[in-house]
Amino acid sequence: MFHFLNNMIIEVHVTTNAKKKQITKMSKRHFRVSLISVPDKGKANKELLSLLSEHFNTAKSNISIIKGMSSKNKVIEISTL
Repeated sequence: MFHFLNNMIIEVHVTTNAKKKQITKMSKRHFRVSLISVPDKGKANKELLSLLSEHFNTAKSNISIIKGMSSKNKVIEISTL
C-alpha cells in the first residue's frame, strides 16, 4: 500500500451484483472487491465504503473514493490518523 503523509492510497477493482461480499488482496496496494449491491444511486459505493471500513478496522468517515466514483476501477484514500 502506498502511504501519502498520514493516508494510505489503494486501488480497487469492484464487481457488483455478486452472490457474496468479498475482498481479495491482489498485490501490495491492489484489491478486488465483490459487492452484493447494484451500481444504482450510489448503493454499491456505500457498500464498498462499509466493507472497506470493516476490513481496515476504521470508521467509514476515514475512507473516501478519490477517483472512479462511477467506474469499476477506483482509487481509495484511507486516513490513518
